[in-house]
This record gives sequence, structure tokens and C-alpha cells, in this order.
Amino acid sequence: YEIKECDWSSDVCSSDLADRDAIETALGALPDDFRIPLVMRDLLDLEYAEIADQLGVPLGTVKSRIARGRAALMSKLSGNQSAESPRPTEAP
Repeated sequence: YEIKECDWSSDVCSSDLADRDAIETALGALPDDFRIPLVMRDLLDLEYAEIADQLGVPLGTVKSRIARGRAALMSKLSGNQSAESPRPTEAP
């Protein structure tokens, strides 16, 4: 996270904090299989291959889990709580 100076009398700062809380809550609600690779990629800025190596899973699995984790995160943040494990495409 980038920490920035806030004028606490401003609504912008409280809005930023509310957004951060919502993101942290939504991330915490994700299953570990999605949350861990998503955090490693988007917050720690690790390469996909490095994530795959550290987690001991194939590269394609990492990419899939990150995509599904992002979709689940977006769903939770938009208020749609019905999908536990969203799939970007239909299963064959």
C-alpha cells in the first residue's frame, strides 16, 4: 500500500480509508488458494513464474488462481456476494 498524507478534515481521506477497509475485508474473505497468489502478484509484485515456484504449483494454475481471485474480489467489492468461486469462462 502507498501511504499518503491526509488532511483528516477532508472527506477524501475518510473515503480512501473506507475503500482500503473494504478491499482488506474482501481479500480476507477469499479462499487461500486465490488470496495468496493474488497478494503475491498484485501487492508484492512478484512474477508469475516466481509465484509458481514458491507455491509449488504449475504456472497455468497460478494464472488461473489470480484471474479467479481478481474476479471474486471484484464481485465482493461490487456487492455481489453470491459467487463463492467465480469462473471467468464456463466449465466444459
